Amino acid sequence: MSIKYSIEAEEDLLNVTAIGTCENLIQLKDYLFGIHDTVELNDSTRVFVDESRLIYALSTIETFNSAKFVSKMAPRQLKIAVLCRREGWKETKFWEDVAFNRGVMVRVFIAYDEAQRWIRCISQDLIQQTLSDLVQPRDFIPRLK
Repeated sequence: MSIKYSIEAEEDLLNVTAIGTCENLIQLKDYLFGIHDTVELNDSTRVFVDESRLIYALSTIETFNSAKFVSKMAPRQLKIAVLCRREGWKETKFWEDVAFNRGVMVRVFIAYDEAQRWIRCISQDLIQQTLSDLVQPRDFIPRLK
């Protein structure tokens, strides 16, 4: 079974739902070109990709090459959230690391609510949330001698 997908536009956000099995890089590139073309057509700045019903059957090198491919074609201002199956977490996280290290603003999730919260968060909120996470009040601050 190949990749079957649907795309819905919601203002500057694209919602992509994919099902099936990703068996090779050719199938994956066709899928990615479909998303890319819709991003450009709609001037989208955010993409939520639900791959929770997509099975990955790619080798490690194919996964690496697909992330490299995305990094060359994705606009730098594009923010991408990928919801994956728990069973595919390791491969998808590797894909995220490769793409992120090449400049793609992407995060991978296994929890739908967390992915939605991240993709819908505007930049200022994201900065504030990150700062809040870094500056937590401490009950006890040790003194240096």
